[in-house]
Amino acid sequence: MDSGEPLQFDAVPVPTPPGGPLAVELIPAPAPWAVARRLAHFPHLLFLDSSETHPDRGRYSYVSADPVDWINSPDGRLIDGVRYGFGHPWMGFERILHETEQPTNPDVPPFQGGLAGLFGYDLNRVLERIALPRADEFRAPSYSAGIYDWVVSFDHVSGRVWVVSTGLPAKNRETRRQRRDARLRSALELLRTRGADAPRSQGGSQLDFAPQYPLPGFPGGTANFDRAGYEAAVRRVVEYIHAGDAFQVNLSQRLLAPLTEHPLELYGRLRTLNPAPFSAYFDLGDFQILSASPERFLRVHPGGEVETRPIKGTRPRGRTPEEDA
Repeated sequence: MDSGEPLQFDAVPVPTPPGGPLAVELIPAPAPWAVARRLAHFPHLLFLDSSETHPDRGRYSYVSADPVDWINSPDGRLIDGVRYGFGHPWMGFERILHETEQPTNPDVPPFQGGLAGLFGYDLNRVLERIALPRADEFRAPSYSAGIYDWVVSFDHVSGRVWVVSTGLPAKNRETRRQRRDARLRSALELLRTRGADAPRSQGGSQLDFAPQYPLPGFPGGTANFDRAGYEAAVRRVVEYIHAGDAFQVNLSQRLLAPLTEHPLELYGRLRTLNPAPFSAYFDLGDFQILSASPERFLRVHPGGEVETRPIKGTRPRGRTPEEDA
């Protein structure tokens, strides 16, 4: 994909807290998609994209790239609780959060640089012993995270945009200040000049995949079920429910199709056709995550309160019919 037209804006400084991140406001405010396309050719593009603009659930979007450090689980999994990488993952990430802690600027959106990443389902093996899946063709990492020292922040309620630079990972205050200033200038230059076009995807081989079945009407597409196999799986689920072994089963099937364009172009169509308040595009290097989630998993408020907003699930019964209602 091409990197889009260079962006035209003035960078207006905003007050900076002592020892905190440096921020400038971009006037006129560019669109998040335009900024993401400008940075598509940089490593580990991170686009936290609120395609809807609800003031409580989709107020902010963030774009960054080229993190100063990258942490990856080495072989894509944690096996039977064995801890890889830089020790116990949660302890390692806690250390990173402590080392990158700094004052925040109350005048710009809350994510002002720091740790962002993928924390996969396989991390449950840090907490308990669970059998490995029989097939893991993609070898996706259990965790991948970057330390992003600058970020472009969007407030959809006010319609304002800032570039924020932290100076991470420098620990000395003066060194951090110098790095903060230099990285801010570099980020502004990236947005104002045309960059190299991002390479197209070469697609993936299906030679090592679990058995695949053609999708009628979709040449090149495959599924991990055929019709007879899927119906048999449904019958097994019904038997489990009747036996009391389960009360709900999410019987999903995986669809595969070759991709020959840049994944960000595919994400652009996704966000247009299915805008969602918690969308994301995340380039892990060998993998890209394209997400269009309507729900927030967790939110931690400054006072320590943790909020979850699932779109499905159960709630406790009330003590009276009126409370139920």
